Amino acid sequence: MAIGIALGLAVACGPTVPIAEGGGESAGTSTGGETHGSASTLPGTTEATTVATSSTTTATTATASSSATTVTTVDDTAETAGFLDTATSSCFTHCTNECDVWAQDCPEGEKCMPWANDGGDSWNALRCTPIEPVPDQPGDVCTVEGSGVSGIDSCDLGAMCWNVDPETNTGYCIAMCTGSEAQPSCAGACETCVINNDGVLDLCLSQCHPAHHQCHPGEACTVIGDTFACVPWSGVGAALEGCEDNTDCADGLACLAAAQIPGCLDANCCTPLCDTVADDCAAQVPGTACNPSGIEVPGCIAGVGVCTAPA
Repeated sequence: MAIGIALGLAVACGPTVPIAEGGGESAGTSTGGETHGSASTLPGTTEATTVATSSTTTATTATASSSATTVTTVDDTAETAGFLDTATSSCFTHCTNECDVWAQDCPEGEKCMPWANDGGDSWNALRCTPIEPVPDQPGDVCTVEGSGVSGIDSCDLGAMCWNVDPETNTGYCIAMCTGSEAQPSCAGACETCVINNDGVLDLCLSQCHPAHHQCHPGEACTVIGDTFACVPWSGVGAALEGCEDNTDCADGLACLAAAQIPGCLDANCCTPLCDTVADDCAAQVPGTACNPSGIEVPGCIAGVGVCTAPA
């Protein structure tokens, strides 16, 4: 599945490194998409958990198929918003959220899960679904029923099946954030809580160093708010290839304005993210050096840079 989080790179020191955003226009230094609950990402990268959100919707690459739980279709003219089919414990077409993902207020033996209630490929609502008798735990291989957006999977309470292969309906369990929407947290010291899809998704993503390839297959380490985290990825652009935004570039690269990248012949080009201690950018992109990104998370991420023109 692909995640559609708007991406940007905040640069606090060294040269200014603009990130190309949608439409091919270059932008100045920026954070990622909109942040939840404030106008910017939460400050203080010394905290283990940060919050990033995006106006872009997260979706799976495969078309969502119908799940085993019946969704009753009703007349569009009827007053149906918020109605529940108590016999099947599922929403009618126009019902949005059946439960609270933070409170996990479903009946015993069920969990509150994001799903696509419109037959699409994007999580847009919440509903109660059964918990397996012997559920999979975060980090375990898991399976989904129907599709990656059905909300029915083999993961335990407080977790969901993530990065699902549409051919096999398998992925791995990832923990949901705990606490509250205003004060979210994650159990892992090097995890970040990402809230997306209008609050339907709240996931604990692993923080990572983009030059060290620490993510699961099919994922990339990219900038999320004021940190780097692993997200499902499909970008393929190589260094010096043109791009419109970060999602056009392959794992370990970012989309930057041409003025920052010697040899770039487009408005923006992909360029490597690097390790300021170990990497020689000039060997990858002639005329560049590994300039600090300004994103540091003590104990988790250090020495992240970008291959751009020397300061």
